Amino acid sequence: MDAQLVESFVLKNPQLQRQREKLASMQLGAFCFHRTFGFGEIVGYNAAGQRLLIDFSQKPGHAVDPAFAVGHLEILPEDHILVQFRRDPAAVRTMVQEDPAAALRLMLLHSPDRRATQGEMGVLLNTIIGEDAAARTWWLRARKAAEADPCIAQPEAKTGYYILREQPLEQLDELVDGVLLSRQMEKKVRHAAKILTTKGLDGQREKLLLVLDELGKLFHGDAASSIERLQLFWLCEDFSLVLGQPLPEDLSFESLLRSVQDFTAIADGLPVTQLNRLLGGVRHVFPDDYLARCILLLRNGNGRTVGVVVDFLLGHGLEGDLGTILQQWSRDNTLRATLLNWILRNRHQKKYAPLLESLVTARLFRQALVSIDQEVLRRANNRKIALAETIAEDRLLIEEITMNQPIEMVRDLAHMVLHSQAFDTLTKKSIAVRFIRLFPALQSLLDGEGGQRDDSTLRVSQTSLDAVRSEYETLMQQKIPANKAAVAAAREQGDLRENAEYKMARQDQDILLARKAQIEKDLARVRVIDFHSVGTDVVAVGSVVTLDDGQNQRESFAILGAWDSDPKRRILSYQTPFGRALLGKKVGDTVVVEGHPPRQVTAIDRWLDRSASW
Repeated sequence: MDAQLVESFVLKNPQLQRQREKLASMQLGAFCFHRTFGFGEIVGYNAAGQRLLIDFSQKPGHAVDPAFAVGHLEILPEDHILVQFRRDPAAVRTMVQEDPAAALRLMLLHSPDRRATQGEMGVLLNTIIGEDAAARTWWLRARKAAEADPCIAQPEAKTGYYILREQPLEQLDELVDGVLLSRQMEKKVRHAAKILTTKGLDGQREKLLLVLDELGKLFHGDAASSIERLQLFWLCEDFSLVLGQPLPEDLSFESLLRSVQDFTAIADGLPVTQLNRLLGGVRHVFPDDYLARCILLLRNGNGRTVGVVVDFLLGHGLEGDLGTILQQWSRDNTLRATLLNWILRNRHQKKYAPLLESLVTARLFRQALVSIDQEVLRRANNRKIALAETIAEDRLLIEEITMNQPIEMVRDLAHMVLHSQAFDTLTKKSIAVRFIRLFPALQSLLDGEGGQRDDSTLRVSQTSLDAVRSEYETLMQQKIPANKAAVAAAREQGDLRENAEYKMARQDQDILLARKAQIEKDLARVRVIDFHSVGTDVVAVGSVVTLDDGQNQRESFAILGAWDSDPKRRILSYQTPFGRALLGKKVGDTVVVEGHPPRQVTAIDRWLDRSASW
């Protein structure tokens, strides 16, 4: 709009008196941006209708009232990223992909107050590289580039502002500010750790002392968790070393360890490098009982903790002690599932072979199967059992544990696999085939002769079927859609390798989809039973069995459908090891189940007759 047209328009619209400059910038050929219509170019002016004519990508020749444009249309300068993109698309795309920090600086340069959120810049970015997964991948790289750029201040939260600084800020100053000003403990710790890896710390004593003082305050604060207090202690230790001064007297590793309530939970939550540092510190502070503390972690820790502890003990020449402990636990049948899984997975590694070779026997395999069945009874969800997956995937294990074993023992192990609830039907058959290849006489296991016949029917009560169907509807209509949204939201937060929310959302997704698949598979083979035809001569699905352990200690159990199990109320699924052992028994019969003392059946009643008082 030329000066005369602007003057005429202002006379008719006095409220636009202060907008003369913006109206004057709406010249033919000027580029503009609208949050709804996107990038456009002013191509004309309709004097009769007093409308600007703008070519938007989806709305060419769109008529816009200048009074509306003043508040909703941004006139772009020639060096704006979108204008440069219109002039030379290839050059801008190359700059965006190869130098994300430069693209951020250019977008921030013309943002109000030189600041913008990721979402606001994303609107511009979508015009250049689209709105698909490529944009999300770009932001992962852009955040890292911005972190290393002294001209760009990053936001504390995802919805916060990126800011283009007037003057570049040295990386050390930015990291120190991150420690002092960040509100999240995780970010304070991360910034402090990065300071220690920054070059040129000589001559920065004053700044380092500020960080050390802040870390000490955080260590003594109430908000820090036990893991964070450990990390803060180590950071204080490292900063004191860089500063060449003693650790503050009020910081003690021994008192810190003695205040820990759950040593195993702390170890399980630490990264590998910090876990090794923890073990080294324990050995230094508690030279007389550090082995006992390591054994505690070996017995109760997760798979990663177990591996680190074993390496630590081997690295300090304790192969003999470690071997003795593992042999003792094997003899006592007290090897936990996590440790059993680690043994099976690492038995062929050269550095572990001398330690584990004598452990991998038929006895250990039996312990593993019993442990898996116990885990099935304990688990409250459909999470995969790592030990069961290891056994299913290991093609050499069966041959190793059955070598030179009598056929009777091998048959017993094969039966345990076929009876286990941890494996689906196809997996059971696959493992059974490995037995049969070595012992052809066991073919009857798959044929159903002399063994348990393959019954794919799942017997359930109507009540439990209704509950599972309700769970399936909740999964499909609520949980899976909500999780999908959570994954998408978490993915936007940054580097997926360090994004805890994304990892948790994906883990939840795996669990939900696995549960969905399992329910669909089960619903395809259910048969509803009503317990009315159950008698009292033999134990069947729908019976209540009273057992005596020989010392006048009696206990009753209900044997019900596949989904009715409630161990706390002594209600067992007919598919559990205990339930299978009871089926077909009569009064006077003895029941023997792995891990339980022998018991005698003293009475058989109908669940329908006992349920009201159960």
